[in-house]
Amino acid sequence: RRMLPKNKLGRKMLSKLKIYSGTDHPHQAQEPKVLDLGKRGASLLGA
Repeated sequence: RRMLPKNKLGRKMLSKLKIYSGTDHPHQAQEPKVLDLGKRGASLLGA
């Protein structure tokens, strides 16, 4: 609360904050996917 802005934006951010006790919550974790860049991507990365 102390690090939030002291204006309308801070109040809006605080109203959207959700705190859950424990590890159970209804939100899913991010699951990154492999991105195949192919030959062109390899040349962009300098490989």
